[in-house]
Amino acid sequence: MLDFPDAPPLPSVVAKDPDILKTVDKRLSYDKGSSQWLFEVNKDNTSTEYYYNFILERWIPKTENEDSDRKRSHEDDEDTIQEEEEENKLAIRNLKKQKLKEMKEQMNKSKTDGNMNKSGFENTGIYISQLPQDITKDELKETFSKYGLISEDYKTGEPRIKIYHNDDKRDALIIYHGKESVSLAIEMLDDSFIRPPSGKEQEKIKVQPAEFKKPDSDNTNDKKKTLTYEEKKLLNKKKEMMKKKLSSWDDDEAAVQGEELDKTNNIKKRIWDKIVVIEKMFRVEEFKSDPLLEMDLKEDIQEECNKLKIGNDVTKITIYDLSGIITVKFNNSDLSLKCIESFSGRYYDGLTLKAYLYQGEKFQKTSPEKDNEDERLDSFGNWLEKK
Repeated sequence: MLDFPDAPPLPSVVAKDPDILKTVDKRLSYDKGSSQWLFEVNKDNTSTEYYYNFILERWIPKTENEDSDRKRSHEDDEDTIQEEEEENKLAIRNLKKQKLKEMKEQMNKSKTDGNMNKSGFENTGIYISQLPQDITKDELKETFSKYGLISEDYKTGEPRIKIYHNDDKRDALIIYHGKESVSLAIEMLDDSFIRPPSGKEQEKIKVQPAEFKKPDSDNTNDKKKTLTYEEKKLLNKKKEMMKKKLSSWDDDEAAVQGEELDKTNNIKKRIWDKIVVIEKMFRVEEFKSDPLLEMDLKEDIQEECNKLKIGNDVTKITIYDLSGIITVKFNNSDLSLKCIESFSGRYYDGLTLKAYLYQGEKFQKTSPEKDNEDERLDSFGNWLEKK
């Protein structure tokens, strides 16, 4: 069995740091003309030359046809090469324009869907969309109660969960007891699968803060409903019960603290063990100037996880552009370790990746309200037109 060398550095890495050629396996040679790594094997008086395919991530034998094609390519006149390059540039530019158009349409749709009047009170509600048609209140309660105590109706004692029917999909509104639960539920469940992926096709759910219409203060005919003595008494009783439940919920969290994380409970640890943090996969300045980079990064991560046969268990990929960090969330903590083993130490666009388990760090990303995305995309579109 042939002893093939390990994967060599990417051509882009060699171009930036030619001295890296001195550190690779001595059996390898690098063809600058074709930007290929070559490896020659002599066996039974027969010589076979291999080149490394970075897409397939393995050594591929070169054929005579490939050699002859390469020679003919070098013999082509300069005008023909320039014409082919222009065609390639045009195809790439058209593809980027199409992606840019799709991104703008998606952004406009999101803005239209979320165009609701802001309320003046503290928000403790979340709105979930793209839920399965057969979703139930019990299933929502089981999933979302992990991130905080769900408020209850003071009359019925039922959790404040409302499901809305919308064609073949379902939306839902959930009211928590505390505002902290809103951000935690959004962080952990937005753009994720509410059920483990299976043979059935399902969409990732969207979780966002609930928006409530502010009452019209000019309408003097509307008056606050006056509660009866019995209703006030029942309401106070329910408030006391809710306080006890909240205290019990906090105590239950503290009771399961683990030895590894003294200041973090086991519930959060089980969640964190499913999240992989990837550093140095992109340059912050490049991310600001290229609106398509976010899409490319997510696609590359998903494709690599598919190769590892763990792609179906990826529930969420989040890019924190201000911190230069990417997080990948899985359904299973064992798969997080497999992802770390594959990604850590690898080269990507000239950068060496670092991957590890999430430990509760606070990462930052651009807020949609602060980032004029339309202006950034229009600027990029104008840049494409000039190319």
